[in-house]
Amino acid sequence: MKNALYFAWSYPAQKFGGAVHTLATCFAPGWQRMLYALMERTALQPDHFPERDLYDRYSNLLKQAREFGPLYIGQRPYWGSLENTLRRRRRVTLSRYAREIVAISEAIESRRGSYID
Repeated sequence: MKNALYFAWSYPAQKFGGAVHTLATCFAPGWQRMLYALMERTALQPDHFPERDLYDRYSNLLKQAREFGPLYIGQRPYWGSLENTLRRRRRVTLSRYAREIVAISEAIESRRGSYID
């Protein structure tokens, strides 16, 4: 049954592993690096997580990163809510977001365990 738990965590592990990789290797400015790290994770749903607490942490982070909503020029959206918010964030806040992404990724890997056990 250990393998079942391993596979249940595979999708969020893949997504958060990609986010950590982006944060570690991207040469873009801080706000843009965070944008890249979060953009592909917006499709994650509660049923992708075998335990709801990690999804709640991720959801809270995403809520903070979308605080200001999209920026409109006239009736047309110019920037989406992630970009509009992250452009306004200070480096210390972006660092806090990055630490939370890494912490969630580590928790997922810990709960996922090893395939061979």
